[in-house]
Amino acid sequence: MHDLLPAWFIRESRAFDGYMIDYLPDGVMLRLPDGTAVSLPGPAPQVDGGGIPAADQFTLHDALTAIVATYGRREVILRPNPTMLLEREVILPTAAEHSLDHVLVYEMDRLTPFAAADVVFGARIMRRDMAAGRLHVCLSLVPTAALGGLLPVLRSAGMEPLALEILRPGPGPLHLSLTQRRSMAQRRARHLLTGVAAICGGLAVVALVLPFALQSVAYARLDRRMASVRAPALAATRIRQDIQGEAAGRNLIRTEQQRLGNPLVILGALTTALSDDTYLTDLSLQQGRLLISGQSHATTAVIQAMNADPVFMAPSFAAPVTRSSDRGYSQFSIQATVGKR
Repeated sequence: MHDLLPAWFIRESRAFDGYMIDYLPDGVMLRLPDGTAVSLPGPAPQVDGGGIPAADQFTLHDALTAIVATYGRREVILRPNPTMLLEREVILPTAAEHSLDHVLVYEMDRLTPFAAADVVFGARIMRRDMAAGRLHVCLSLVPTAALGGLLPVLRSAGMEPLALEILRPGPGPLHLSLTQRRSMAQRRARHLLTGVAAICGGLAVVALVLPFALQSVAYARLDRRMASVRAPALAATRIRQDIQGEAAGRNLIRTEQQRLGNPLVILGALTTALSDDTYLTDLSLQQGRLLISGQSHATTAVIQAMNADPVFMAPSFAAPVTRSSDRGYSQFSIQATVGKR
């Protein structure tokens, strides 16, 4: 089975010194740290996403336990079938870049058919549209069901799955982290920082305690003098904070209106553009994109009126116009980008 694999599929990382497991359509193969390939007992991955049967789990568990006992290594990287990889482009606000993983976990069930707990995912920023305030992200994921219950078997055998490695022709392999592996350099840095932090903590205690001891009498005198003016000062501080909070709120509203358009201006422009024989059944405004639906005797006149108003940019029909035979009305759906005012 190993000899039948293409050359690009059997490339592996020289820096990794643990186990590599190829979870292939025709079976499970483990690569030892010395490069030897071992075919593991157990069924081939289930096409329908089913798990490994209990009897095969015990057999696979015993084989993996014996390997860990023999070689003493625990870390393992899984390489599933590349067809298990799912990718799509996701558009998020630019503010999401600082906490991209957390945002994707929260939005996973909206962006994909899966919950965040049911996938192994990674994200790569494709481009930043600063003018529109949007971040274009490539979301890559592998459903855990595609691994057929292999992860619990590995962990019960004493192995530590670190990541999924998706081998692809052309670009380098894609790594989807299963856990955050710390290198030896990171461990040494952590111990060093712990020692430095302890020393700094001792010095900080000395630096804090000594001035307080010397100045405790002076502070007591200052406290008595400040007691008479503390209440008015606190009241002034609260008033200042209230004023600053209101100003910040007004600035936020003003900024969003400049970026996405003022809803009152948009409604006024629509009222002016629509004729008396036109009425709306639905209106939505999201991220500067306006979508209206309704009925009219002259749908062409509606879109011409919107096109003449500078508030609306590039109005177009979002769906075919359908005509009602009994009343002479035509149902329409028009989309447009809202301009700034």
